[in-house]
Amino acid sequence: MPVDRPFLDRAFLDPALLVARSVVALASDFVTTHRGAVGVEARTRLSEAERLLALAPRTLVDVRCADGLALEAQQLAERDVRAYGNPYAGPEGAGVGGAVLGGILLDDTPGAPAASFGGPRTRGRRDF
Repeated sequence: MPVDRPFLDRAFLDPALLVARSVVALASDFVTTHRGAVGVEARTRLSEAERLLALAPRTLVDVRCADGLALEAQQLAERDVRAYGNPYAGPEGAGVGGAVLGGILLDDTPGAPAASFGGPRTRGRRDF
């Protein structure tokens, strides 16, 4: 028996639309909250997802595409926020900035004075 494709599309459209709207809203809230850190790539994908959901005769393909674009926008926005303010962060957000700074501050060369982190009781430990 042949499958009635338009019937299946209509049957799955409402649940898919609910999921897509939720994902778009989540991504939109994240981008709005972190607007200064989110780049163009995430904003473009989110805008396209919103445009697809605003179409008058929606199809299941449009709704699924909007869902995928919103997920991509969310991932890109999260990556941008992780890298924001950390010039050493790579595309995955695993920066070495803290390690570099820690190596500078905690110099362990022989004969170097002990690290002093402030406070009235640490002043006496300094050798210099």
